[in-house]
Amino acid sequence: MSEDPCNTAQSMRDSIESFVRNFPEPLAVMLLCVAVWALLWAIKNGQFDDLESHGWSVVLDDDQKPPALDEETTDNTKREDQ
Repeated sequence: MSEDPCNTAQSMRDSIESFVRNFPEPLAVMLLCVAVWALLWAIKNGQFDDLESHGWSVVLDDDQKPPALDEETTDNTKREDQ
């Protein structure tokens, strides 16, 4: 006994429609789990510890380094003043 090709095509269409209809729900749950894992990983590894320093780094001028304040520089300044 051979099956009717129309019934076979219809059953394939039904299975594809069922797959397409039910596929987004598990995918959404998996993506949610990945997002929660990424958030917890970022919190655990200190990604949110300092939220302001990067913003201030744009404002502050780092082109010139501050002068060194070691003892030799201080001694040379005193000698020049004398």
